[in-house]
Amino acid sequence: MGIVTSFLAGLLLIYLGINGYLYWFQRQILYLPAHSLAEPRHYNMQNTEEIHIETSDGLSLKSWFKPADQSGYYLLYLHGNAGNLGDRVEKLEDLASTGWGLLAVSYRGYGGNPGSPSEEGLYNDARAAINFLLERGVTMDHIVIYGESLGSGVAIQMATEHPFKALILEAPYTSIINRAKELYPYIPIQWLIKDRFESFKKISSVTVPVLIFHGYRDDVMPIHHGRRMLMAANDPKEAHFFDPVGHTDFDMPLLASLMKKFVESH
Repeated sequence: MGIVTSFLAGLLLIYLGINGYLYWFQRQILYLPAHSLAEPRHYNMQNTEEIHIETSDGLSLKSWFKPADQSGYYLLYLHGNAGNLGDRVEKLEDLASTGWGLLAVSYRGYGGNPGSPSEEGLYNDARAAINFLLERGVTMDHIVIYGESLGSGVAIQMATEHPFKALILEAPYTSIINRAKELYPYIPIQWLIKDRFESFKKISSVTVPVLIFHGYRDDVMPIHHGRRMLMAANDPKEAHFFDPVGHTDFDMPLLASLMKKFVESH
């Protein structure tokens, strides 16, 4: 009996240790920033400059800005959880091939920016980027907000606050808590998660046109998340599901073309 009790006690300690690790280090698991970022010219980004946006909590965040052509549209781009903007140069160039302006946000804690990422922190970063555009005379009906993976949750929150021209979601998720439950089914995730990004609950409050891109072979954020988000979104809405495509591994010139067509038709 003593051996069995000791064994069970050991299993309990291990289980509690796993729970403790996931709780205390969850943001290191969720956010995977590269801590340096060169200027756009280092990556041969044409007509793009490094700018600084000021957040409401006193941070100065370097991001990338490209002026719009005569269309006057701006794409506000919110990237995923890993790396930095430099890892996404080809994607940004393809998205900018629409002729629209571009404001690509580098979050707090990413690319040498001060601060540490968190759900509310990323919301504040996006709000600062919106203010940057508004202060330059860009109107809401000329801003298209684009959220990639983790950034989709940030974009959805912003779309509940502002009447953008459109909301574009690349590999979106229903919530971080739902995805964590899929990855850690034996852990009481609902009691541990700090940054929840409850996108599914929020999407019904979004009244702007919604366009979703997702890959059938996405094993980081499975496609059923994108399908559920499409079902919950209000009209007008549209989705393109691609095979064989994994997580954010898209034909970006095609996505840019589909995005431009969608926005201009609404």
